[in-house]
Amino acid sequence: MKKYFINKSLILEVITVGFGGIGESIIVLLKNDDKVLISILVDYYERPKTQNVISKILDDNNVTHLDIICWTHPHTDHSRGLFNFLCERSDSNTQFMYPAYLIGLSWETRDLDSKKLIELINSKQKGILKAYNFNGILKPIAGSMELYRCKFDYYSKKTNFSIHALSPSLSEVEKKMVRNDENEINDFSIALKICFGESTIILAGDIQNNSISRVEEHMRPESIEYLKVPHHGSDSSFDILEWIDDGGYIGTSVVTAYSRCKLPYPSSLIKYSNKSKKLYSISKDDKLTNKFAYVKTIFDVLSETCDHQIEGSLITLYEKKQTS
Repeated sequence: MKKYFINKSLILEVITVGFGGIGESIIVLLKNDDKVLISILVDYYERPKTQNVISKILDDNNVTHLDIICWTHPHTDHSRGLFNFLCERSDSNTQFMYPAYLIGLSWETRDLDSKKLIELINSKQKGILKAYNFNGILKPIAGSMELYRCKFDYYSKKTNFSIHALSPSLSEVEKKMVRNDENEINDFSIALKICFGESTIILAGDIQNNSISRVEEHMRPESIEYLKVPHHGSDSSFDILEWIDDGGYIGTSVVTAYSRCKLPYPSSLIKYSNKSKKLYSISKDDKLTNKFAYVKTIFDVLSETCDHQIEGSLITLYEKKQTS
């Protein structure tokens, strides 16, 4: 396990980007004294002929190559442009994480990027690499597994940082691999659990209740400091709220839109806002679908404080009223 010594600060930034009616991407940066130690991208989306907001955020933080790129599942709103981005922003140390059921899978998909990425995965598994400008590390994900762990020392204060994957087990994958129905893809979506000190972040991808219910009890936090709401706030992902016990809480929730299915549902916004101190909803206004917006949540690990910055006009804040 790596150990780092902190001179001044330890900051964790979570930046959730939404693109109006469709598209979602998340950047996670862990900074020690303003230097990025760990850079993570969860899913990717870009619009042709518009500013590449993901590249700009990374460039502004002097990140040329990512440490981890996690592709939660092969749907267009989580994949568009990812193939080229993966080749451009990875090096030999980059871990490309994807659902294990994609290994050896051959199917027809309407999404060109998903098709290219599946071909890349299958080709590299066979040792065929020349056609792809990617020399990173492929990491198939199935079940609950630790992906990364390190330790920080700040005088007498010690802080652990870890990343775990939460996804269906291999046995569940094997049962469903024969069903290539695109509607079942969310059943295999990866979620990430990031822990720093006593705090937990859940980046829930598009996991739904049948997967949420299978997450092992010891992996379920009683409180969540930050939740990327699963499956755009559909009514098939509410079970994650059952992880929060009567004394628990969600600090910040962020939900992105999927207009085709009219997500997030108003009932979802009510349920998540009732459990969250703050809920940011990135709009699904179809008139603004060529724009983007993001919520940057900044955790100061040493002082145990949290701040938020927003970019764009598509964001609605639902804030829980403090009771006296």
